[in-house]
Amino acid sequence: MHGCSVHQSSVRRDANDPQSTRLGGCEYGCIVIDDRCFATCETRHPSGVTLQLAYRGCFLSNCRQACGVHCGNRVWPSDACAACVDNSCCAPANACATDVNCNDLVRCEANCQDMTCDASCRTRYPAGVTGYDAVKSCVTMSCAAMCP
Repeated sequence: MHGCSVHQSSVRRDANDPQSTRLGGCEYGCIVIDDRCFATCETRHPSGVTLQLAYRGCFLSNCRQACGVHCGNRVWPSDACAACVDNSCCAPANACATDVNCNDLVRCEANCQDMTCDASCRTRYPAGVTGYDAVKSCVTMSCAAMCP
């Protein structure tokens, strides 16, 4: 059993939180790392988010490469973009993925189709803006050619 499975069992057993377990099961059912699917799961099981983010932090720190998951626990626009983010922007991407406020903003913007919606998300989740902007800035500065 890899370290994250042990950590996940420990986090969930110690917390004895059925919402976290349901959230994890729901997210596991997402076909790929899909922000919209995850957002739906988090809406259905909001009280499980904190523990799930603790597990995600363990996973990203200890198991990401072995499991073939890219930094930030996201699907990037292309393999070249994902490789660039993995090499240049992993720290801010993982920090955002494990911060509830930044995570909420990412999930919100994943459902947007225009700038008005994006602005609304930033207003709705102001505590996530700094972390989210750190990822966007790093990707823009380091990976612009690979991540249009």
